[in-house]
Amino acid sequence: MLLATACARDTVAPVSADVRPAAAPAASAVGRRSSYSTEEVFLFSLPVTATEAARSLAPRGEEALGDSLRVNFELEGEPAQEWRSRFPNLIVSSPNPARITIAPFDEAAQKVTAERREATFVIDYEEPSVQEMLARVPTEERTPPGLEAFVARTLKKTYGRGFDIASRVATLKQGDCTEHAVLLTALLRASGYSARVVVGVVVLLHPETALAAGHAWAEVAEGGLWRRLDAALYRDSSGHWLAAAAGVDPSTLRHMVRLYLATNLLTSEGPNFAQDLLKYAFKFAPKNLTLDHMDTQ
Repeated sequence: MLLATACARDTVAPVSADVRPAAAPAASAVGRRSSYSTEEVFLFSLPVTATEAARSLAPRGEEALGDSLRVNFELEGEPAQEWRSRFPNLIVSSPNPARITIAPFDEAAQKVTAERREATFVIDYEEPSVQEMLARVPTEERTPPGLEAFVARTLKKTYGRGFDIASRVATLKQGDCTEHAVLLTALLRASGYSARVVVGVVVLLHPETALAAGHAWAEVAEGGLWRRLDAALYRDSSGHWLAAAAGVDPSTLRHMVRLYLATNLLTSEGPNFAQDLLKYAFKFAPKNLTLDHMDTQ
């Protein structure tokens, strides 16, 4: 399971519950097979179990979900610093593998301690292809929300692209979550913002089902804090998903929420960046992921 390349897809539609990714077990609800599923949502999925009580929390929305949700998983070795900094309620209950509990699932705001503005091997925003793409964005839309929306609607969602550098993404105009995150980070830096790529796991929770996968997204520095931007699983500030504009029934997505578990930052942006990604992907991939309501024993 490579978190660096396993990504969630943003086109969601109701299909048969028998639709499953070919390379991994399908995620499931507890106690019954759900009539709600997603069409090719994940290239590689992580098994996840969500109780009915946990799924019933989804309509509360992403902002209000954490105060009642308990997340459990197993992790080989000690949790990464990224886990601990983001989830102050994280408890390690047993070693080898460690059983991790996060309850309530409240993510702490990440302070900006080091800015990320420079062009690098991966985030090579000075290259002509990236600059040409940026020139397509009206000046007034070169804001974090504007650039997030631009990348979401511009890149073709495809798989099998490893982890392309920004200039390659701008040339091909396609990719999965890693390419969305890298290009968005490059456009943000080229527009004067401090931005970085984060790698981890995303869980999609709906009243009828839950799915999880390795994922990548971007963070931008605003007001002294890092703020998450996700162009691959894009939903705007009003809660509208990009997929809804592509002919998907909005009611399918209305109560779908995203839960993010960041395992590490893309700190190495040089030619050997892939080695660090693989190391963290294997070391900090959560296993036996379960979601439950905190009041449910």
